[in-house]
Amino acid sequence: MLIAAAAIGVLGAGAAWVFAAAVEVVQIALTAHSGAPETIAGRLDWWQRLLVPTVGGALAGFALVLGQRLARGQSSTDYMEAIVVGDGSIPTRPTLAKSVASLLSIASGGSIGREGSVVQLSAWAASLAVRPGRGAARRQLLVACGAAAGIAAVYNAPLAGAIFVGEIVLKTIAIESLGPLLVAAVTASVVSR
Repeated sequence: MLIAAAAIGVLGAGAAWVFAAAVEVVQIALTAHSGAPETIAGRLDWWQRLLVPTVGGALAGFALVLGQRLARGQSSTDYMEAIVVGDGSIPTRPTLAKSVASLLSIASGGSIGREGSVVQLSAWAASLAVRPGRGAARRQLLVACGAAAGIAAVYNAPLAGAIFVGEIVLKTIAIESLGPLLVAAVTASVVSR
């Protein structure tokens, strides 16, 4: 279980890196600049400061609408719900649609953070990595490890990520769950740095 948790930690760090790289690529595509949003805004003409967030918001809205149409009949994408009341399965289409919408919004200067998307993508990657026949409890714990890895990769706070997921999502701080959560979170933090 600890080896699987460490592998999930690597996936969580990878999800954080891929999302950050994708934000930078979209920033460059929209503005021809990369870096902090306030620095980019200072380099743009006044009309570009209006146009870029408008286009980004419209594209994000389109991604959400398209994602809703493609995901009809699928369960919720929320990792907490998948862990607590589900079997740990997180559907792909709605997760990717929400992540793309978030990416477009962030890259165009929207004032949302990347944290939620990275945690969701990390949990989704863990959900894909764990074979369904392994038992619901094991899958739920490894998806929770993915969420803890995402938190650790974004905030560089592995202990806080593991305890948050253990206490809020799993509703337990038992050593059986805390050990894998800590391993996944520390691995993600180390790999992402």
